[in-house]
Amino acid sequence: MAYVGTLIAYSIVLLNSYQPFSNKQPYFKQMLLDENFQYYIIALYFTFAKRRIAVSLLPFFIYALFHVLEYTHSNIIPHFASHRTTLQVKIKRLVDMHYDTSIKLVSKIEIYGVMTRLIFGFFMFKSTLLSILVYGQFLRMRYYMSENSRECFNTIGRKVDDVFAPTTGQAKVPSAVSEMYIKVRNIVTKQATKKKQQPAPMAPTTNKSLK
Repeated sequence: MAYVGTLIAYSIVLLNSYQPFSNKQPYFKQMLLDENFQYYIIALYFTFAKRRIAVSLLPFFIYALFHVLEYTHSNIIPHFASHRTTLQVKIKRLVDMHYDTSIKLVSKIEIYGVMTRLIFGFFMFKSTLLSILVYGQFLRMRYYMSENSRECFNTIGRKVDDVFAPTTGQAKVPSAVSEMYIKVRNIVTKQATKKKQQPAPMAPTTNKSLK
């Protein structure tokens, strides 16, 4: 039911942004690069997946919490009070204080929480290889589009480098393994650099994000 509610929420945002039934412009490629559409797809997958995991709902919960606070501040309270209220001031202060920290937390939950749970679950027969591939593609897009996700991945990369390719020369693994790791890392880094250098299409000016 939580995922059904998530799908409804993102459907409303996407419909308002692209208006597919009244606007015949080809927005499909732009939608593929829209963060809301990417979260919609991952929510759609988990909605119909045979094995669901509760931790995958945490990022949606955090985004929804700030969305509700913002909507309350901008729409609900002004409907009942024409002047700026104390509650509005408190809500704005709360959002300003915790938004950046919470968004960084979302990136960590998506990588350390959800993906780790899927990988361990695969070996315990509690998740499928398809779920790992689907969520891996989702995280790949997050890496290209989210600075927080990119920072989180880079932190992981530095920790792995310390084990497999330490700069001090004090390798903790055999040299052959380190050399293979460096080759694979360079290939992945090269591909990521090419992808980031490609210009992304401009999003519609009416695009509204749940985040």
